[in-house]
Order: sequence, then C-alpha cells, then structure tokens
Amino acid sequence: MLSTFIISLLIGFATPTAQPVATEELYHVLFVQGQILNKTTGALLLRGDKLKATDKVAFKGADAKAIVLSNLRGRFVMSANPSKIGSEFAEVVGGIVSPLKTNSKLSTRGGEVEGEDAVKDLKAHFGKTEGDVVPTYIIFGDKYSFKVDKGAMKLGDNDFLAMKYKSDAKSGTIGMKQEGNAAIINKESLSAKVAIAELKHISLHKFDKTKGASGVDATVLASFKPVFVNTADLKTSFAEYLTMTNINESLATNMAGNKEALAKLPTMSDTDKKVELLFYYLSVCYVAPNEEGEINVNAMKVDYDVLKKFIKENKL
Repeated sequence: MLSTFIISLLIGFATPTAQPVATEELYHVLFVQGQILNKTTGALLLRGDKLKATDKVAFKGADAKAIVLSNLRGRFVMSANPSKIGSEFAEVVGGIVSPLKTNSKLSTRGGEVEGEDAVKDLKAHFGKTEGDVVPTYIIFGDKYSFKVDKGAMKLGDNDFLAMKYKSDAKSGTIGMKQEGNAAIINKESLSAKVAIAELKHISLHKFDKTKGASGVDATVLASFKPVFVNTADLKTSFAEYLTMTNINESLATNMAGNKEALAKLPTMSDTDKKVELLFYYLSVCYVAPNEEGEINVNAMKVDYDVLKKFIKENKL
C-alpha cells in the first residue's frame, strides 16, 4: 500500500504542470461598407464572418471599412489605407485594426425632441455643415417624412421647402414632395439626379412655389449627408451585436465624460437603453472618424421616435 502511494507521488512530481492555452483572437464582423476581399479565403467579407489576426485583406475602394468585435478586446474599425487600395494589395488584419474611439455626446439632443409633432428648427433637427464637418442624417429605409411647423419656420401659404444636392460632379435643386404639412426626403428622387454614393451633402431652403425655380431662397436652413439604411440588415446586425455586448457596460463606455447621461443610466428602461445603444452603434458604422481616429457622435442626427419604433417593432 505504501509502495503504491510512493509510486503515485513520484509520477505526480514527474508530470509537468499543464500550461494555460492562450486564446486566439478572433474578430466578428458586425458591419461592412464597400468591398473588402479576404485574400486568405478568397471571398468578399460579409457581416457575420470571423477573421483571424493573421488573415490578409484587401480593400477595393477608398470608402471600404468594417466594424469588428474582438473576442478579447472590444470594438475595432478596419479601414482602407489610401495608398494601398486595390485587390493586389493585402494587409494583415491584426496590423490594421484600430480601436473605436468616440467623443462625449452632448447633454441635449440639439432640438431632436422625442414625440415632437412637427419640426420647428431644421438646423437643430438635421444639422448644418460647419467648416469641414458635414452632419450625417440617418434615414431608415428609402424615405423620411417629417411634419413642418410652418408657423415656427415663418413659412407663408405659398412657401414650402426645396432641396439642393451636391456631389463632385454635379449640383442642382429639387422641389421637395409635400403631403399636407409633411415634407419627404426620397432616395428615389435623389438618385434620379445624383449617385447616392457620390453625394456630398444636401441643403434645405425656403421655397416660394409661385415663383418657380427663382423662388428658392439662398439661405441654408440645414445641410447634411443623408444615409439610407437597409432596415432588414440593421435588424440582423444590431440583434447580433446585442447578444455579444453588455448593454450597461457599453453605454457607460460610450457615455464616459457625460455626467448627466451617466446619472440617468440606472433609471433608464431596457427599451431606452437599447435606443441609446442603437444611436452609438449607428454612429460608429456611418460617421467617418477624424484624423485622430475619433468618431464625433454629435455629427450624427437621427429621429429618436424612429429609433424607438424600430426597437419596439422588431422586439429587440
């Protein structure tokens, strides 16, 4: 009995201690813009794909980018190096992903009043280009209809809104479709005049319909870049993101520096938390970072009633 114990003890000493196995870093693709070729697999990158740090990718356009979630370190952006665009150039994933940095959101929504019956201030609602900062306005689907408070905007009986568009190649004016006191931004109407992908911005102006083309006032009431989001794709990608993130921790990270927002976080409903998280999710997907790699979340505008409706209708 004693000899058996000694032999077992000796075997125990002779067996090397098992070393912990390092977890391989993998990147889950949450969002893809443009075309990115995974040269390791030979396939174009799609939402839901998994990337290894050692995989090689090539960007087929200057605007191509992907938002990825690391299984070890959080969210990253993978974007094209302007000097290496084209399928013949391949870069290693682990060497080109950059951590997503966002600034603090303003304590107010700048006029985006939840439940507001009609828009009273176009600049507050859509944003206005200042210097090189062009606000991004998120539109769910192919059109956005909003009621206009003609009294607050000082629009007469014959006045409504016109829209000017601009790209590098062309510019022009479109009279906005009107349904009662509602104005409509329509992707189909815009794309008939200019390629949406090439659109720099649109601006909204007061328009005296009795004067025809000469009735468009030069004063810019709002100027922004509209982004038309495929709601089916967004539902799938955001639902997927919700399963891979802690909502409270993600919001606390996004709200860092905003004491007013952080103070409200513990009392927010689950729906309101998801609405707020969706706002940040859209900003990292569609707002271009500055030279320091930081995303200005205040440069993105969206109708909060649309966000809340999206969360509720899709039972997210």
